[in-house]
Amino acid sequence: MLINGQYPGPVIRGNWGDWFNITVINKLTNSNGTAIHWHGLRQFRTTWADGVPGVTQCPIPPGESMSYVWRATQYGTSWYHSHFSLQCKCAIPLPGRCWCYHSPLTKQQSLTILNPGPDADGIAGPLIIDGPSTTEFDEDKGPLMLTDWYHKSAFSIYYLETTQGPPDPQSVLINGKGSYSKVAPGSNNTLSIFACEQDVGPDGKNCKPLDAGMYSTYIQYGKKYKFRLINTSATTHFSFWIEGHDFTIVATDFVPIEPYQVNYVNVAIGQRYEIILEAKSSEAMKGKPPNFWVKMRSCDTYCVGDPCHSVDKNGKPNCSYEECRQGIVSYDLTSAVSPDKNWRGPAPPSSRCRDPPRDKINPWVRRDLRGHINDNLRFKSPFEVENQKGTQAPPGSNATLVNLWNIKFNDQESSFMIDWEQPTLKLVNDDAPINPRYVPIDIDGQDSEWTVFAIVSNWVAHGKPTRPGGAPLHAIPGAAHPIHLHGHDFVILSQVENATARDATFDMNKSFGVDLFNPPRRDVVMLPADGYVIVAFKVDNPGTWLMHCHIAWHASAGLALQWIERRDDIPKLLKTPAARGVMKQLDEQCRDWTKWYSKSVEKQDDSGV
Repeated sequence: MLINGQYPGPVIRGNWGDWFNITVINKLTNSNGTAIHWHGLRQFRTTWADGVPGVTQCPIPPGESMSYVWRATQYGTSWYHSHFSLQCKCAIPLPGRCWCYHSPLTKQQSLTILNPGPDADGIAGPLIIDGPSTTEFDEDKGPLMLTDWYHKSAFSIYYLETTQGPPDPQSVLINGKGSYSKVAPGSNNTLSIFACEQDVGPDGKNCKPLDAGMYSTYIQYGKKYKFRLINTSATTHFSFWIEGHDFTIVATDFVPIEPYQVNYVNVAIGQRYEIILEAKSSEAMKGKPPNFWVKMRSCDTYCVGDPCHSVDKNGKPNCSYEECRQGIVSYDLTSAVSPDKNWRGPAPPSSRCRDPPRDKINPWVRRDLRGHINDNLRFKSPFEVENQKGTQAPPGSNATLVNLWNIKFNDQESSFMIDWEQPTLKLVNDDAPINPRYVPIDIDGQDSEWTVFAIVSNWVAHGKPTRPGGAPLHAIPGAAHPIHLHGHDFVILSQVENATARDATFDMNKSFGVDLFNPPRRDVVMLPADGYVIVAFKVDNPGTWLMHCHIAWHASAGLALQWIERRDDIPKLLKTPAARGVMKQLDEQCRDWTKWYSKSVEKQDDSGV
């Protein structure tokens, strides 16, 4: 699927404080509704513009359109994507070339969504809100959309994942550029990253080896450059580095931080980092090759589509990370020479899927929560992330799904599933009952009050082992979850891994000491596979807000819930001048969707988000 005829979609760019009016036109011909979510934007007092079918709206039926009007109350780097089932996930029906086009949209423009073939997915594009900078730089190099890429449709992969386990992607792209990198022997017994196995596609033709090009950029000696990293993957958390160079992280998600120098960064799905690369001086570069590899690998220790995915007899990666090449940074505009393939730059020192240390990502604008949140926390019940086996698929399917995900809270557990025809926002406004499968959690309070909650990995939550080898019930080792909250960013009060070595369970009878002075803030936090996170947000934005794992297959398999924030204030908000015409548009769109969907042969077969 394409946006305005391209992938990634056009860059949407504006300034901090601007109002945006963007019309989304659905020209899909393959029986699909759609909607666009503006990732990370708070939608402060505009919950209806969040773009989540079944939560804030009905899907946009084919042939119809919807206008999203919202204000940029934050600034920095993000992206927009479909939140209709798996539409934003990256897949193509045939192996081969991928291209990138850059044509920025103005603040008042339209996005036309169409499909060039029967099975393509990938409704996503970059979103940049310009604002103050905490660090000087000479040039903004713009967004780098980092993504994994599949050669089958996202929906067919989802069915495979729910019955057999998560599949691996075939390729990696930066800004839509990359090659099918199924590695085969190259010349001189080396490995070629441009090799392609002789697959036969749906058109009956073989895939042929080709160099589809890769991301490249030119830098000048001694200058400073801003790069905006965005992980838009379906399943892969990336380690990102540039050979021979350190760089400085200056923002995490939409939050400027005190500059922090690193030689690599892990970018979880949905996360963004703004980095400053200072080019080397001409003196330092004397006698050295002018080009350097941009490298990415899964933080699970391998590079997608190459031998780093293989392991030796001891289970260790059977590679030196030389095949993780995904782009080029060049000091020589005229040089057509690839970086030195004999370069033996080190791999990132850590293969764990973890965020940077909490004490390193200190927000530039400091926030002291002492006196607002108790520094010795006790929890009546945490949110427990569980994997559930042997669950029946939604109506219309007779499959048994082996990988469904639950959220357990207050001794109740449910795999999230919404009804596209009955969005939560409409149900709240109509004071109608809400199906428990929506996993609605009410929170109330005033603008100055905070809600604090813990999210616990299933590896920690269940205590005594019940499986051979010591694994707790429902646990899947190694599954780190990128948890994304709509409508807010949250403060990260605690982020603990290796909890199984310290706590047999997440003990509700003990208190948890937390540091309340200027904790990290962001809208996607990595829940360690063997740990927990404690986060908080201010209850100042009435609305219906999704919170979910940003691994595509997990969200589609039910790893989500929604906050109904200040339920009684939502109908009042919908009567304010800013909401004029919103409910009329929502009602009309739901009627149009119901009419179209009643005749559609393609029915909902996942969580809906």
